[in-house]
Amino acid sequence: MRGNIGSELEGLFTNASDGPVIFVPAYPQLNRVTRLGIHYADGVPISQTVFGRDIFNPVQDDYIPDIIARQTDLQTKVITRLDLTIRNAFLTKTKYWSLTQAVKMRCAWLQKLSKISAHQD
Repeated sequence: MRGNIGSELEGLFTNASDGPVIFVPAYPQLNRVTRLGIHYADGVPISQTVFGRDIFNPVQDDYIPDIIARQTDLQTKVITRLDLTIRNAFLTKTKYWSLTQAVKMRCAWLQKLSKISAHQD
């Protein structure tokens, strides 16, 4: 998450987009992923890795919207895989999910995430 990501996204939004710009920062082959808007390298928040200790350009934030907000006034929003799953379930006519089912799914997912986070600590 180095460089001028915010200004690059703003340029893309201003010059090449008729709608939202979707930015998905993840490099699984290098063990870099983003969960709930927080960027990780090898399971550690990015600012707590060697990237955070870089003497020329240290990464100071882990939360992607904060990084982008320092560089642009564009509105940002974290969209999780679960958000997309629930949205698609409601939009798919052949697969109807009730709101109760969606809430149960989100609760189960949050429980799983908390177990993963506890395991990483």
